[in-house]
Amino acid sequence: MRDTEGNYWAHPWPTWSRFQEGGTGGTWDVQKAVPLKGIFILIQAVSDRAERVGSGHAVSMLVECVGHVSTFMTVSLIKEELRAMHLERFENLCTLARVIPVYTLHISLTGSFWQEIEQALGVSH
Repeated sequence: MRDTEGNYWAHPWPTWSRFQEGGTGGTWDVQKAVPLKGIFILIQAVSDRAERVGSGHAVSMLVECVGHVSTFMTVSLIKEELRAMHLERFENLCTLARVIPVYTLHISLTGSFWQEIEQALGVSH
């Protein structure tokens, strides 16, 4: 979410699998938010590393991700509504990619990917 000052906030949100065929369901306080500092697109890999991507590449990756999570929301839209939604979504993602860094996060099955996230975001302990 973007606030009136242009800052982005992340809210907890479950994956679809929690609510499909035998999922565990659950509830979340979606009003709680934390400042969004980066977006990480997961890629399975042999070793862990975070790699920043340019804003053009970031937008194309974000369009694909949003398409996956919004599939069910577009089923009943007519052609004009669908087109308007896609245009608004694209404009929003372009703005987001200009403000928030986007990374590909290459993660292994046994590594410590969170250290790569902390390093990319400049988090120190």
